[in-house]
Amino acid sequence: MSADNSTKIDLSVHAIPPDADWNDKNFFDAYINKLCDSKIGWGGYLENREFYKRSAVFSGEETHRNIHLGVDLWMPENTPVYAIEKGEVYGFAYNDNPADYGHTIIVKHEVENSSFFSLYGHLSSWNFDKLQVGKPIAKGQKIAELGGYHENGNWPPHLHFQLITDMHSLKSDFPGVCFEWQQPYFEEVCPNPTPFILAVD
Repeated sequence: MSADNSTKIDLSVHAIPPDADWNDKNFFDAYINKLCDSKIGWGGYLENREFYKRSAVFSGEETHRNIHLGVDLWMPENTPVYAIEKGEVYGFAYNDNPADYGHTIIVKHEVENSSFFSLYGHLSSWNFDKLQVGKPIAKGQKIAELGGYHENGNWPPHLHFQLITDMHSLKSDFPGVCFEWQQPYFEEVCPNPTPFILAVD
């Protein structure tokens, strides 16, 4: 990814139109396409986003989760996804709730006697039946393709990419969005992944 083929986009509550209908697939697609302007749209770390209200997955008793913990890369369906570092498959699942991740892969990485995890969400079913926990992954290896609405949680095609330092015994899923009161904690557990995506040519 380079400055020539990518553009940072803002999907925070302060930037979107007040009459946005995120349940309307055509509107959502057109809005993302306009922002991306035929480039790879990226951004979203710690953005306060309104459109999670469309799913009960993000609802609490009195409020909803709205702080995004990863970076999104808005690209066409079937775009290849590559591992950021060598590691092994830690977990994978089809998280098929409305507005959830859809097909999800989590890779565990070991660096200087410590570990961290990278999560790739909104994937297609490509090669999913060939995954197994512990399978070695090489840096730069193709591990997935982006899914379409029918299998990615009902989103315009994109990759949710997130770093995690502590999985808390979770295996194939991890919150990608938190409540505002949880943000200080999750900032520690989910560091900014932007340097990884900007390092990709």
